[in-house]
This record gives sequence, C-alpha cells and structure tokens, in this order.
Amino acid sequence: MFVYYWNVRGLNSPLKQYEVAGLMKGKKFDVCGLLETKLSSAKVACMYKLRLKSWQFVSNAEAAIYARIVVFWNPDIVKVEMLHFSA
Repeated sequence: MFVYYWNVRGLNSPLKQYEVAGLMKGKKFDVCGLLETKLSSAKVACMYKLRLKSWQFVSNAEAAIYARIVVFWNPDIVKVEMLHFSA
C-alpha cells in the first residue's frame, strides 16, 4: 500500500488540482492526505467529481470554514473510517 501526504498550501488553483490528481493517479497511491488545502467543502466535492471519480474522500470542511485536511483513498485497496474531526 502506498500512502502519500503533502502540505499543498492551497489547492484552489485548477492547475494545482490537476497536478495533485495526476500525481495520485500516475504514482498509483492508495491513500493521499492533503494538508492546508484551504478549500471550501463545495470545492473539495468539485475536485473529487472532476478529477478523482473512482476515489473516496473525507475532510474537515464541515468543522471549519475551509478544509485544512483532505484525505483521498482508493476504495478498491483501502477502507477508511472517520473516527473524529475538528477544525
């Protein structure tokens, strides 16, 4: 299993979203944790729909104005369960 974490320092740019999604698909990561994304919950869902359709995700966007942590994973390989989240 390949796990990757990255402090992206903002993921609002479509070019950066494309780069991250391409890296996740190209390197065949199973889990990818993105820190300091500064995405709204709507933008997290948009990135998911447009770039990572076969992946699942969780974030802390519901506890804060912007998601600071987003975790994407390949459900064919990994099962993830959210136990707790906060701002």
